[in-house]
Amino acid sequence: MKFRQSPWISEGATLKKVVSFFGKIIVTGVFCWLVLRKVNFAPVLSTLHSASLPPIILAYTIIIGLTFLLAWRWYLLLRGNQTTWFPFSFLWQMTMVGLFFNIFLPTGAGGDIARIFYLVRGQEKKLLLGSSVL
Repeated sequence: MKFRQSPWISEGATLKKVVSFFGKIIVTGVFCWLVLRKVNFAPVLSTLHSASLPPIILAYTIIIGLTFLLAWRWYLLLRGNQTTWFPFSFLWQMTMVGLFFNIFLPTGAGGDIARIFYLVRGQEKKLLLGSSVL
């Protein structure tokens, strides 16, 4: 079985990959700075200060549990594919990436496209793996 390594960790990173990685960090930082400088934090902090902690903890527990179950379902679907093995942690990361893109992109399919892109990259059976997302 072939182990699929996380796309963010690579052996023998080249200078191009390192520059690309730090370039992405800089661009992300600039966009975050542009957005955060327009936010008035006083109402946000007062809302957080008045919020009750137990419901927030319960909500986050439910959210993490649901993402875990979504990734587990995907893991079981891919487990039938005997040529490529994906660790559960990678699939959970891709589930979180997909949910992130579904929230911030204007279409509902953006997260699925991102998951398919990262899943099939460098694989032979792209159609079989990509269809597991759908």
